[in-house]
Amino acid sequence: DLATHEVVLFGGVGDYASTWLWDGSKWTLAHPQRSPEPRFGASEAYDPRTRTVLLFGGRLEPGTPVHDTWAWNGTTWGELDGGASGPQPGEGSDMAWDPALMQMVLLTRSGVISEPAETWIWTGTQWTQPAVGALPAGATFSPMWFDPVSRSLLAVGCCVGPPPSTGAANTTWQWNGGSWTLLPEQPAAPVGGSTLALDPAMGRLVLCACGFAASQPSPLWEWGGTAWVALASGPLPAAGGMEVTDADRGELLLFGAPTAAIQAGHTPVGVWVLTPRSSWSQLTRIG
Repeated sequence: DLATHEVVLFGGVGDYASTWLWDGSKWTLAHPQRSPEPRFGASEAYDPRTRTVLLFGGRLEPGTPVHDTWAWNGTTWGELDGGASGPQPGEGSDMAWDPALMQMVLLTRSGVISEPAETWIWTGTQWTQPAVGALPAGATFSPMWFDPVSRSLLAVGCCVGPPPSTGAANTTWQWNGGSWTLLPEQPAAPVGGSTLALDPAMGRLVLCACGFAASQPSPLWEWGGTAWVALASGPLPAAGGMEVTDADRGELLLFGAPTAAIQAGHTPVGVWVLTPRSSWSQLTRIG
């Protein structure tokens, strides 16, 4: 949240109804007057036009999929759209701001492997769908972020499923405001990338195979503008983590449950920062 200089975390398994704020050194539990229903698997992104953090969808604590949209103004949450005539409900979406086109873009999966991932644009009051903005079937989850090198929004297809999937996993796509273009196949490409964000120190996108690290020769990949390059890095400190860009402090953060804590039967949320040597340094954690 560039307006308040905090990272906003809402919900998640075991902490479904909570709003947590990260100020660069510690977490603070917020007490908003109004909040979305308790959930996990929602997507969030900062909207510079309204200076709010948008939140979409996810799955409620009992398991019900939803497709509502909320905004965090630094103090409380407000509902913007209930989801009628909008994107499919459920978890697995990803949201990102495109500063080149001044668009908030949302990718949602249909939940059916044979159907394409849908693209939606936020108008300020509702989500609208471009006529040719879908990603191919098989891209069941596509992390995306704005690439400062090519000045465009990129999405990485992930997690190809069984037939009739078209093999959209492990591919890189570029958004032009109306449709996605498949970038040329590369000799080396990430496998099972699960989270993507900008490392402000390098000025490059970093893709993390955070959900599939055990099967990866390298869990971190850097996008140079035309190709992915594996980064020499040690093992990931968290299982199933999520990358977040802390633009105020110029850091790439990793949120997740420490591997040691999982093995011990505890799952606090740890926070790490990527160092210049592509290693992770732990900042703090809640538990």
